[in-house]
Amino acid sequence: MLILDTDHVEALKFDGDRKDKLIQKLEAAVEHEIVTTIITVQENLVGWLNQINRHTPRQQVPFYERIGALLGFYEKWTVLPFDDEAASEFVRLRPLVRKTKVKDGDLKIAAIALCNDGIVLTR
Repeated sequence: MLILDTDHVEALKFDGDRKDKLIQKLEAAVEHEIVTTIITVQENLVGWLNQINRHTPRQQVPFYERIGALLGFYEKWTVLPFDDEAASEFVRLRPLVRKTKVKDGDLKIAAIALCNDGIVLTR
C-alpha cells in the first residue's frame, strides 16, 4: 500500500511536470494500492475553510465551490482513518520526534501508515 501525503495529492490535482512525473511513478507501482489519509483531507479542508473565513459572503462562493470539488475528488479515493490504533501510535511516536521539526499532521500520517503496513510517499 502506497500512502500519498498531502503534497503528493495536491500535485495530482494540477496539470504540470510534477503531476506527470508522479503519475509515472504510481503507474510503475501497479502492485500497490494507492491511498491517502483523512489527515490529508483535513489539511485540504482547513486551507479552504481559512480562505472562507477571510472573505465576505459573496467572495466566499468560489471557495465553497472548491470544497465541493474537493469532496468529489476524494470520493474516488480510499481514505485511511485516524482511528484509535493510529491515535495510540501517534502518542507513542510523539516523544521520539519531539526535538525534530516533524509536524503533527505528518506524524499522524506516519502513525496511520504504520498501523496499515503502508509506505508513505513524501518529499
